[in-house]
Amino acid sequence: MDIQSSFLSILKNLGPGEVMFIPLEVDGIPAHQIWQQFFVPGLASVRLLQGNELGRHNQILVRMGAGRPEPPVLPPLACGLCESREVAESVRLTEMSIGICPRCNSGMILGKKTATNGTGIAVDYSARYAEELQEEKADSCWRLLRERTEDLLGINNILDIGCGSGAFLDLAKDRGLCTAGLEIAPAAALAAVRKGHEIYCNSIEKEAFPPGCRFDLIVMWDILKHLTNPHLALVNAFELLAPGGRLFILTPLMGSLFDRWGIKLARLSGARLNQLLHMCWSRDHLFRFHPGGIGQVLRSLGFARVKAEEVLLLSLKVDRYAGGRILRSWTGYPFLDRLFSRLGVQLVQTLRINNKILVEAVRGPEEKGDIR
Repeated sequence: MDIQSSFLSILKNLGPGEVMFIPLEVDGIPAHQIWQQFFVPGLASVRLLQGNELGRHNQILVRMGAGRPEPPVLPPLACGLCESREVAESVRLTEMSIGICPRCNSGMILGKKTATNGTGIAVDYSARYAEELQEEKADSCWRLLRERTEDLLGINNILDIGCGSGAFLDLAKDRGLCTAGLEIAPAAALAAVRKGHEIYCNSIEKEAFPPGCRFDLIVMWDILKHLTNPHLALVNAFELLAPGGRLFILTPLMGSLFDRWGIKLARLSGARLNQLLHMCWSRDHLFRFHPGGIGQVLRSLGFARVKAEEVLLLSLKVDRYAGGRILRSWTGYPFLDRLFSRLGVQLVQTLRINNKILVEAVRGPEEKGDIR
C-alpha cells in the first residue's frame, strides 16, 4: 500500500471529534484532493485549522464532525423559503421553469439541483465563479457591513457562509476578529485555511457545528440563492448566533427590472427572447427573494429587528454579464457579449438600478420588530 492509500485509510477511520494533522501534500497530491475522496456531505464534515499556529508547520489540523442528517427533499412545487406548497409556474423555458411563490413572492427554478448539491458541482462552480468575480466585491461587502454595525462595535468573531478562498475573512482578520468560514469546495476551503482561517468544509444545510459554538456575526454574501433549502439554512444560522448576534444576507432582488422585464419578454416571444432571464437564472442560481417575503420568514424564525433594503452591487467583472463561465451568451460571439455587458453595466450604474437586497436581522433578546 502506497503512502497516499495508507493516509486515506487513516482519514476514513476518523470518528466524530477525532483529530489528525495532515501535510499540505502527500506524494505531490494536494490535501484537498485527498479528503475530497472521502468527504460525504451530510454524513461527515471536515473542520480545518492552520497547523502553523499549533507548531505544526506546513500541516493542517483535520477534525471530523458528525454532520447533520440529509435534509428532507421538498415537494416539486414547494417554496424553499417559506415552505408554501402553492408555487405557481410563471414561465417555462427549454431547459428550466421559473415559479413564483404567492406567499413570500420569491422566485425560484423548479426541479433544479443546487450548485452545492455535491462536491463535484461545487468544485466546478467555485472555479468558474473565482475567475469571473470582481476583485472589489469583498471590499464592497466589507463597506456595507461597517456602515451598518457602527464600525464592528461589539463584534469579536464572525462566520462567513460560503466564504470561498477567504477574501472577506481576510479583511475581518486584519481588524482583529476571530474568523471562521463554511465552504463546500475543498480547494477553496484549503486556500482559506492557509490564510489562517478556521474552515468547516460542508454546506450550511448539513454542517453540525461543535456544541456551544456561537458567533457574534454571520454573513451570507450571495450564497442563499444557490441552496435548495434556504429556509433550513436560515434556521441553522439562527442557532449559530449568540444572543444579540447579527445576520447579514446579500442576495438577488426578486421584482427587479431585470426579472420583471425578463419574464415579460420571454412570455411575449414564446421564450425566444430570454437573454434577460438568463442573467437572473441559471443552473447555479436557483432563487431570487423579495424584501418583504424574506423579512417575514426571518421574523417567523425568531429573528428580531429585521431590515431589508434594496441595493446596487455588482458581483461579476463588467464584461461577464453576457457570456462567460457563469452566465450564458447573448449573441454567440464573445466580443459582442463583452460589448453588450459593458454597455449594460454602465446603464445600470448610471440609472442606479438596484439588483440585490441587503438583509439585516438580530437574534434576541430584543423584542421582535423592525430596525428603524
